[in-house]
Amino acid sequence: MQVDTTRLQTAWRHITQLVLRLRPRQEIPGASGLPGRAAVHCRALFRHLRSLASKTVGGANRALRGHLPAVLALGLGLLITGVAFFTTLGYYADQSQQEFDRPAARYTAVVSQSIDRYLEVVSSIGAFMAAAKEIDRWEFFALGEKSLPRFPGLQALEWVPRVTAKQRKRYEKRAEKDGLYGFRISERDTLGNRVAARPRDEYFPVYYVEPFENNQAILGFDLGSTSEGLKALQSARDSGQMIATRQVAWALGTDIQAAVLSILPIYRAETEPATLAERRDALAGFVLGVVRIGDMIEATLRDLSSTDALDIYIYDQAAPDGERLIYYHPSPLQRQLSEPLPESEVMSGLKRVTDYDVAGRQWTIVIKPVDEYFGGNINLVPWAVVAVGLLLTAMLLQYLMSSTNRTRIIEQSVAQRTAELLRANEALEREITERTRSENERMGLERELAQIQKMESLGVLAGGVAHEINTPVQYVGENLAFLKESFTELAQVFQRFRKVAETAEPTGEMKKLIDEANRAAETADLEFLREEIPTSIEHSLEGVARISEIVKAIREFSHPDAKEKSAVDINRQIETTITVARNQLKHVADVVTELDPALPQVPCMPGELNQVFLNLLVNAAHALEETGDGTMGRITVTTAALEDQVEIRIADTGPGIPENIRDKIFDPFFTTKEPGKGTGQGLAISHSIVTKKHGGSISVESEAGQGTTFIIKLPLKESGASQAAA
Repeated sequence: MQVDTTRLQTAWRHITQLVLRLRPRQEIPGASGLPGRAAVHCRALFRHLRSLASKTVGGANRALRGHLPAVLALGLGLLITGVAFFTTLGYYADQSQQEFDRPAARYTAVVSQSIDRYLEVVSSIGAFMAAAKEIDRWEFFALGEKSLPRFPGLQALEWVPRVTAKQRKRYEKRAEKDGLYGFRISERDTLGNRVAARPRDEYFPVYYVEPFENNQAILGFDLGSTSEGLKALQSARDSGQMIATRQVAWALGTDIQAAVLSILPIYRAETEPATLAERRDALAGFVLGVVRIGDMIEATLRDLSSTDALDIYIYDQAAPDGERLIYYHPSPLQRQLSEPLPESEVMSGLKRVTDYDVAGRQWTIVIKPVDEYFGGNINLVPWAVVAVGLLLTAMLLQYLMSSTNRTRIIEQSVAQRTAELLRANEALEREITERTRSENERMGLERELAQIQKMESLGVLAGGVAHEINTPVQYVGENLAFLKESFTELAQVFQRFRKVAETAEPTGEMKKLIDEANRAAETADLEFLREEIPTSIEHSLEGVARISEIVKAIREFSHPDAKEKSAVDINRQIETTITVARNQLKHVADVVTELDPALPQVPCMPGELNQVFLNLLVNAAHALEETGDGTMGRITVTTAALEDQVEIRIADTGPGIPENIRDKIFDPFFTTKEPGKGTGQGLAISHSIVTKKHGGSISVESEAGQGTTFIIKLPLKESGASQAAA
């Protein structure tokens, strides 16, 4: 399906114009209250939107092969059926929730009120202990005797005084006077045995406990001797509030239940301690209540005469994972099931969740109905709605499908004829494209061949010229060498004659000859000639050697290329090319070579590679000329051996290649030079030589204002592609 972008753009233009025109101005009668130009744009907008919608629907219908009405009908039918199903399901689910919430709220209220009453017992005893300056064991017994019978889940009430090291003996003796013979403040050793408490600054022993029966074993035990117990006591002391601990196992005979300790700090001070330091200093001890959760819940629910099929779960949110469940009360219908459900299942489906603060600890009370709560009946009304909706949808779909199939038979015939015509057109287009591509390749090959033939002709001509120059240069060099040797011998003879003239007796005719010789020597400045002629001859010989070197380089560079590859020293080829191109390079750049002396020989066609190097060096020189600042640039030629390749880098400090044309520089006839200065064939031919004939690669790195680097990589072993090209 395709969207008509032209119509979208037109619609957007009308929307823009409509927004711009919707401002207070004179209205045109009959424009429905809109400004005149706005009404025009509004009508045009609706027209284009209607056309766009028509085209979109038509495109979707074609994409679905004519089944769009059936698909829309199916989707609409499923949507309506789904909405009706979930609406009906939600309606009955709300009814079920309301029916469940009433007894669940009653259960939650009863349980939470029971917990509050148990905590109030500890608070009331704590208030009495705080008000009395001192209370003995029998008074504590009387307090417990009044409270314990009404709370069967209250396992024990304890008084835990704060005993300093100096007070320890006094407390132990007073307990013996109360009839607790052998009373000692104790702790447990590493094996779990009760032993006398080690010396500490302070102790927190269980001093009073009610009821005495079944709890006397705890008397004297220092609750601060364990890290967990000391941490709980210190937390209550520092907060000044009652705190509840995590659940612990508590045994009553053979019955072991989960119990919770509620700890209430008692202070001896005229006023309530306000700061942490005051609380720690004024602490007298703690009132502890041990609440057996199972007995508390069962005693509370025993008063309810309801037989609701509800399970009760109580979780401690601060407990570690796996230990969060404090108590599970199954409904009467679940008595045979001893294991509670996993917490994830409890928290799913129908439930009532209440978070409850128990002395600073967060408990969660969850009331959940069992499967039999609603009589085990499944409400079939939502499913009946689904069945009716699907039936109506299927009937409408069947009608639309049959109508679509009749239209589809006709469209298939038209589509078949159209497809045949399109295939014929595509075949014709492919043939035209192939012919065009072949023609372009042929023309490119012809241009490349012409350029190569031109270069070969120039090479042959240059080789012939070099040969012709080489012959006179050779005998000029030989004559200069002869003159150098002869002048050396003449200088020696002249020196001997001069010595003879200086030592001979200047008399008569001899004196006249010597004077004439001296005057002739002075006129000719023989001393100057004797010193300068050898230097001139040496310079001439150096010039002849330079000419020979250039001629040799021209002959090597212009030597007709072989038809097959041979192992070549790339460093030597680069040096030869630099020599040939020196005339174009010496006025614009300093050429620096960094050639790897251990570079292996490369199988290649040396003549064609020389042409590549020459093209890149000349291009670098032209780039440096374009800077126009009159300073000498720099061209750096580097070679290096890689794993299975040889890399040649030719870098210049020119202006660089603009980013927008970097991907075009190897295209035939592409050039940025002025007319008459370049044909655009140099880099194209170089790319063809490196990639097609040698199986290598040539790339460029350039940055505006920083120069350009051409990178050539040649394989040390011939690839299949390069062999085929050769």
